Amino acid sequence: MTVGSGPARVRAWMLLQVDAPLEAAQRIYEELGHQGGDSFVLVRADLVEDNLYNLVVPVDAESLHWLDYVQQRIQHLAAVRRIAILRVTEHIPWPPHVADGYISPEEAAVWVGEPVKVGRQHHSPGLNAWG
Repeated sequence: MTVGSGPARVRAWMLLQVDAPLEAAQRIYEELGHQGGDSFVLVRADLVEDNLYNLVVPVDAESLHWLDYVQQRIQHLAAVRRIAILRVTEHIPWPPHVADGYISPEEAAVWVGEPVKVGRQHHSPGLNAWG
């Protein structure tokens, strides 16, 4: 069984330092969340506690060109003070894609769409602000 996969797409974690991370995440989502088609996908945005970064945006792009495009757009939209891009060198699809996820009552309360079950999921539900 093959555990990893080569870089068919460019995946990266963008670590950002911005003045207002929640507002930045919302602005990025409004502008880029449903844009890109197969060229790029913003997986989600997570606010994090760190001395250097306070917002993390995982990106899945068709090519380096599209990753650069997303980076430039994010830097413009979010008034980024600091950015680090961690490119994925090997994607390990197993077992993480069959791993369970967890949806808290707070996440379920703000979910827009089909009703979701609170608690442990038997798959990665993709329940986040990015849909």
